[in-house]
Parts: sequence; structure tokens; C-alpha cells
Amino acid sequence: MAAGWLGAGGLLWELDLCDLADQLVEAVRADARRRARAQVRVVAVEQALGGPGGVAVPLPGGHQLVLRGRADRIDRLADGRLWVEDYKTGQADRFKKLSPGALAKAGGVQLCAYLTATEVTTGEAVAGGAYQFVVGDDPGRRLPLAWDEEAREEATEVLGALAEALASGAFPQRRGADRGDGQGQCPRCPVAAACPPDRRDAWEEAESLPGFRRLVALLEETEPSDLEKDETR
Repeated sequence: MAAGWLGAGGLLWELDLCDLADQLVEAVRADARRRARAQVRVVAVEQALGGPGGVAVPLPGGHQLVLRGRADRIDRLADGRLWVEDYKTGQADRFKKLSPGALAKAGGVQLCAYLTATEVTTGEAVAGGAYQFVVGDDPGRRLPLAWDEEAREEATEVLGALAEALASGAFPQRRGADRGDGQGQCPRCPVAAACPPDRRDAWEEAESLPGFRRLVALLEETEPSDLEKDETR
């Protein structure tokens, strides 16, 4: 970026960009070392999940949920199974530790959707996936999730609850947990200006709707647990 375009704060922006570049380099190097140790190789990046119309994921009761998107990266483990990496540019403390029993609360819905869609798209066994944080206080930090039977069952429940809520037409904006300012995650939201001012009331009203109750139960707020640095798969 040209300094003139950056305006009066150009120097500060340039310093920030240099710091971000250093963090990215550190994250890439850490990731390369880990893959070399584990004999993991990258097989795809920005992998489209399914065809132009997405991929249909089977749900209980004969229903299907069509997912569209791209997996940031798909690896091949030493044992031949696939592994999905999802890059994050935010802070890791926005997420709780991923573990079965708390996937919806821990921010794991997106990763579970990727794992499910990758398995359906490729027809291959998927061992798991991870959120990888490429910038921040600890570049290269990863939150892995083993794609075992317990995680699969919970993911099916979460995706089913999402589909039920969407189908019912009850899907209001979610404020998230208050963090002392009474605003939850709204100040950080890039589309907050387009959000209805009564979003809190809409969420509370929707909690009583039949098609929304399952999702609310899965998204009930809990206290954040300590994140543990995990360099293993």
C-alpha cells in the first residue's frame, strides 16, 4: 500500500503491516516444522466442497443440509487419512477449547461443517481438523478436533438444529456473551450497522419458538475455559 493512500496514520499502518507479516512468517515456519515432523503433506488449498451447487450432507429423518464453501487446506496424514486446516486471523481466545460435548459453544460449528462436507465430497476418511491462528500473540497456535464417533454425532445434532431453525424462519442475530460493555460481540461485527436495533429482544423472543429451541440449548453461554496450546494431531 502506498503511504499516501494510508493518510495521516500511514506510518502506524505500515508498522502494523510489518508486524503482521512477521507473525505470518512465524506461523508458516511453525506449521512447516510440524508437518515435517508428522510426515504430513498438503494435498489441496482453497478446496471447493462439492460442485457448484454445494454438497448435500445427510441428516436424521431423511433430511439434507446443503453446504457451500471452500476448505482453506486439506492435508494427507502419514496414515493416509485426510485432515482439514482452517486459518483464522483473529485471536484464539475468542474460541473455547474444542472438545466433544461443547462444539457449538466452542465455536466449532464451522469446522464440523468443513469436516462433514470434506468427507462427503472426497469419499475418504477424515481424521479431524484444526483452527490455525496465523496472527496474534501466538502465531501458529492450533486448536485441533479429532473427528471421532462422538464428535460426528454431536456435529450431526448441531447441523440438524441449525437446519431446523433456518427452516422454521426463526434465525435472529445473536449478540453473544456480554463482556462488561453490555454489547456482546456487536462492536466487533463488520455488519453491525445493518443489524436491527432490537436484535436482543428478537433473540429472546425466538428462544420460545419450537423450531429454535434445540439451537438455543446448544448455544447457551458458558464461562470460557482455558485454551491449551496443542501442537499435536
